[in-house]
Amino acid sequence: MKKYVFYFSPTGGTRFAAVELAKTIEADEIDITVRCLEMNMSKDDLAIFFVPVYAGRIPVAVHERLCHIKCDNTPAILVACYGNRAVDDALLEMSDLVKRKGFRVVGGAEMITPHAFNPEVGKFRPDEDERKQLADFVNKVIAQPVMKDVQMPGDPAYKDKKLVKLPLYPKPAKECIGCGICFNNCPMKAISDVKMKVKKKACISCMRCIDMCSTSSRHLPKYQEILSKGAAFAMGGLKKNKPKFYM
Repeated sequence: MKKYVFYFSPTGGTRFAAVELAKTIEADEIDITVRCLEMNMSKDDLAIFFVPVYAGRIPVAVHERLCHIKCDNTPAILVACYGNRAVDDALLEMSDLVKRKGFRVVGGAEMITPHAFNPEVGKFRPDEDERKQLADFVNKVIAQPVMKDVQMPGDPAYKDKKLVKLPLYPKPAKECIGCGICFNNCPMKAISDVKMKVKKKACISCMRCIDMCSTSSRHLPKYQEILSKGAAFAMGGLKKNKPKFYM
């Protein structure tokens, strides 16, 4: 069985969890944060998808990335990474998406990773024990004589819910040198090549441009920064949620 670990990770938290698993189970890792190469998968392969959770949903860019992956009833394990608040309907949404693309869902997991708005929330997660739990879970799924289809948790009416979008739009400071790193690495192509300004309608507030800025000159306006850090802490700062597994 050929194993592939795909990850969408704007600020690196989801990537860390994905890469650590790939090393442990000897899988190929594929970064789909900015783009996805055309590839074909067979029913004898295994796909493991790591995606972050934004307000209980998966990033819209993930839908586009999966259009480039062709499969043949390929088994898939879904891993929702969230900043210590809740996964809500993200696993079910991801399940519906991969099934439409021809995958079959044989397992799912919820893992805590640093929050994109306030990395102090979920810091150092998943820890060593949690990473071991995930690897053991994946190996348990693979070891089954026949990998069975699994229903993911969530509200089937998630599509009818209003998407929550916080008004958090990074902008360049005067120190910006226009190097283009943020422009070239934005998952949504939401940054203009003119003064590196953000296109608000396209921005998903993933904070990747801030995380990757070569001069640390990209940031949220002060009131937005206070809002984002306060919201992240209020949503999960005092919790110690644990991973969950579905098979």
